[in-house]
Amino acid sequence: AGHGAEVHALVFEFEDGTLRGSLQDENGRRLILPLTNVSDRLSDSAKVDRGEFIVGVSGHGTRLCYLCNDITFYLQSGRGGREISFSPDVVYGGWKGGPFDFSVESGLSFRDLEFAGGTVVHIFATTQVTTTPEP
Repeated sequence: AGHGAEVHALVFEFEDGTLRGSLQDENGRRLILPLTNVSDRLSDSAKVDRGEFIVGVSGHGTRLCYLCNDITFYLQSGRGGREISFSPDVVYGGWKGGPFDFSVESGLSFRDLEFAGGTVVHIFATTQVTTTPEP
């Protein structure tokens, strides 16, 4: 994830090398994957272990031109659940927007998120069992 005052980049790298996600440049314009310098835009990462699956996502939108204010991924495995969160380095009270909360439908596998207007508007999933991404 890329974050500073808000989350501005979120890239999922699957075990097969496939990249999915959303990125913005410093002017709020969307960038298209794949980028040769994608790692230069990411400030933080987290690994999803083999056998863990993203089952939901929640957080808050932003009133600015970024992807969102903060985001939490909910993971599930045979060992129980855990969370991975990305939030602003500095909190500006007036920037935080309304909450969002999405779940992956049972039996489906997480693929990506759709952002619009400073918030998550849709979670993409597939019936095909896929390798677990690293957000």
